[in-house]
Amino acid sequence: MMLKVLIVAIGHVSLALWLYQGRVCNKHMILHSDLLVFGLPTLLALCAYGYVIRPEVVKRLPAAPPAIASLSLALIPTIASLEIFLYIAFNRYGT
Repeated sequence: MMLKVLIVAIGHVSLALWLYQGRVCNKHMILHSDLLVFGLPTLLALCAYGYVIRPEVVKRLPAAPPAIASLSLALIPTIASLEIFLYIAFNRYGT
């Protein structure tokens, strides 16, 4: 499971950096939307983390509703990978 979480984190950070670089360096008009540059990769990462974490939640927490519990636990790595992306992007390209 940890390898899958790491793969999702790398994918999230890579996609978000690619979109942010397009916004800062190439000045694409479509990338001036904060929702597209910041929100879309984060939403995709949340769904992917939820998909990866769900089997563990079903095994270990049988009483909790699996969808709510897995998405709640998926918020932790989503926020962590978002912070990693923001740290790299803002230090590399500025704000």
